[in-house]
Amino acid sequence: MKGVSLNLQRMARAMGSVSQSWEAIHVAGTNGKGSICTYLSALCQRSNIRNGLFTSPYLVEPRDAIKIDGVPILQRNYARYRQQILDDQALRTAEDGQGDVPTSRVMAPLTEFELVTMTAFTAFDDATIDMGIVEVGLGGRLDSTNALRTKKVTVIAKIGLDHQKMLGETLPEIAKEKAGIMMANVPCVVDGSNPPEVLEVFRQHALGVGAPLYLTTDYRDLLEELYQSEVMPHQAQNMACAIAAFRLAFPEVKLSVAEALPVMANALHRGRLSWLDVSRHFSSRKDKPFLVDGAHNPQSAGTLSAYVEKHVRQNDEPISWVIAVSNQDGKDAQGMFRTLFRPDDKVACVAFRRRSTMPWVEPVEPLSLAKTIQTLGFTVRNFDEGSTPSDTLAEGSSWAVQQNTPVVVTGSLYLVGDAYDLFDDIFSHERSAEDI
Repeated sequence: MKGVSLNLQRMARAMGSVSQSWEAIHVAGTNGKGSICTYLSALCQRSNIRNGLFTSPYLVEPRDAIKIDGVPILQRNYARYRQQILDDQALRTAEDGQGDVPTSRVMAPLTEFELVTMTAFTAFDDATIDMGIVEVGLGGRLDSTNALRTKKVTVIAKIGLDHQKMLGETLPEIAKEKAGIMMANVPCVVDGSNPPEVLEVFRQHALGVGAPLYLTTDYRDLLEELYQSEVMPHQAQNMACAIAAFRLAFPEVKLSVAEALPVMANALHRGRLSWLDVSRHFSSRKDKPFLVDGAHNPQSAGTLSAYVEKHVRQNDEPISWVIAVSNQDGKDAQGMFRTLFRPDDKVACVAFRRRSTMPWVEPVEPLSLAKTIQTLGFTVRNFDEGSTPSDTLAEGSSWAVQQNTPVVVTGSLYLVGDAYDLFDDIFSHERSAEDI
């Protein structure tokens, strides 16, 4: 896959420039890991625990993937940390060239995602945080974030079929890659609603490395309280993962479900079942925001579909969808479409901007996407002729608004990021971060 080189050799050397005086909660999974990270950060802030949060991919700017106490770092600081890593890498490469270092051991350039990971870790060092909350980028075992030297807790969320060409064709194969974040004597919290064959992989791996294993399904009282609060099933499991991990990381902090629920419910996780105000661009949409969600596989599409059916469709009215998907091998796009769309729905096929930190992710051409959806019998239009990705989103959104129905933007978190960039300046709502 273009732009991907899964190994930890480069990161192991680059980590020499990071002290990592902070501990880390490391979170992997196919679906839900970003929400768990957001919940953990919010719980830390509630308890006055200074924390750094690193998630991927970024939404609008690379710096919004790196937060201190919930606030994105400043652009000038992002640039400074990044340059610091590049300078250190250049120095190490020069030192290799002057010594008797075998060619095979000369430091290769960091990939873009490795560079962003190092930038985040450097920001955490500089901010003197107490806890780093780190989301895995791809897989786990060989992901650049797995270069963390010390971990307090690891968490593995729901496993699904995604990135099969990189991680494996079956759920157990993918689970084995995710399990690679476990460490000896470091407790691991696992979403217990995973299939039995997946849980068995985690049990065996935990036994092999000596990691205490905690399944959310073992916390029956915790789950019962969460379900009684009427959160959606997937949210209950994600929240259970976050609460269990927090309690393991900070046993001295008393945290009840009643105390944790409002904190997590109010945690801002843009791009996941989020409402986006577009009234500045479409006057007819006052008090009628777009629903935006980064669902990109059948499993996450099922979660989005359940939410739409419960909270968006009124009297079985049709939905207008604005959608873009990536061309990553193994993605069951047709399964996702069948899960989301109803016969009377309308679909606008658009594209998203490529991200430098994830160069292997490219959008399917809108025309090709439209043809695929048409074969399933849905009403569809594509927006791609002579347009930039941002233009396709603007045109597709305008067409969707004209249908006078609820509008949902989905198919890729990259598309959702473009929607925030186009319709809302997310940084205008952040408090000043001059002290970060």
